[in-house]
Amino acid sequence: QRIGNISDYALNELDYIAYGSYAFAPNCRGNIQVTLTLVGRNGETKNYIGNGKPSVVMSQIASKIFEDFQKTTFPSNIQVNGRTLTLLGGIDGDINTASSPRIAQTICESMGARLPREMEYEIIDSYGSWSGGISISDSHRAWAMSNDYVFHPDLRNPTPVRRRHAVNDRTFMYICVK
Repeated sequence: QRIGNISDYALNELDYIAYGSYAFAPNCRGNIQVTLTLVGRNGETKNYIGNGKPSVVMSQIASKIFEDFQKTTFPSNIQVNGRTLTLLGGIDGDINTASSPRIAQTICESMGARLPREMEYEIIDSYGSWSGGISISDSHRAWAMSNDYVFHPDLRNPTPVRRRHAVNDRTFMYICVK
């Protein structure tokens, strides 16, 4: 612990203040438990917990922090054929699932958006999860498209676009775009 105050000038220069603690892990087999809290300017807090060997526990936390700050968040803008496509995520602002493509389509329409088209899914995937897009092909799942079609990145012969009933999935991934 450090006793003292941070000046207003220094505080205005910071995005987050971090504090944490460590202790022996509950199993007490040479493992430690580390907690790290980040507090943002607006009071938002992010909490991270790592358990394990001292040599790896901070890497676990660093990986979680990297994901939180570098992974695509919605809304995200990417370029498609010289125009901007805004990825909104699903109903809760993240990648979601629906029990049918029609339900996903209805959700997107209720948000004033639509489901991506085949070429847009390909481009979203090419951006990847760290550059404003999503790694769709890493999911190995069917993604909802309009009119009860799906985009399945693993089914490329002859096309990744199929009717809903041509894939053996009960839930379908989706994001909405504008």
